[in-house]
Amino acid sequence: CCQAFVVLLKNYPYVIDEISTLGIMSDFLKLLGTFAGNNDNVILIECFLRNSMVMCTSRLAIEQAAVSSGLQAVFLLLHSTLPTSSETLNNASPNSRIASQCLALIERMISVGRDIELLMRQITDSELVEILINYLEWESNGTYKAQRHNHTFAEGEDQVDYGTHLRVFSISILKRLSNNHRTSMKTRKILEKHSKIWSRYKDQDESLYLSRENVMELLEG
Repeated sequence: CCQAFVVLLKNYPYVIDEISTLGIMSDFLKLLGTFAGNNDNVILIECFLRNSMVMCTSRLAIEQAAVSSGLQAVFLLLHSTLPTSSETLNNASPNSRIASQCLALIERMISVGRDIELLMRQITDSELVEILINYLEWESNGTYKAQRHNHTFAEGEDQVDYGTHLRVFSISILKRLSNNHRTSMKTRKILEKHSKIWSRYKDQDESLYLSRENVMELLEG
């Protein structure tokens, strides 16, 4: 059902604006927030993330998300799944795939809704930049690789390494925010405080590490 809805929206994108007026986008994002700290519903979480990703090709859908503060729900889910911060929220187990999908969704919202003042203000008022730069610092110390090496995978657990996805999306979001006139001042100020870490990543070409096929597989299955 989830994948069918994704395919429907991809093939008939003109219906997305009509669906957005029903408030479905806001409902998707709020539901994502309720899953924060609980990884027992991974399939359902991915369903809502993929639906939200396709919906976010519409500026109207993103405006609806901003009005309903839906972005905060995505931040909450990200915080509960990102390896470096997951232990701070209900002792949730990190899930790099879900965290990567959260970052991909945030990146698309920023890309499509870059001129939506309310959305950009919500990002500025959040701790997203700090979370991402702290993740990059944590990753640069080799902690991610060590954690993954020591992790015992359960039967049927996804064993794909999403470390590259996390890094690429983090860098891309930080670059977009530092170049957006609504968010650049605060973003650059924070990046200046962490210049030692940011200097290692700011000139990286993300396309060298993650192909379009990798991204589409992650987002749409």
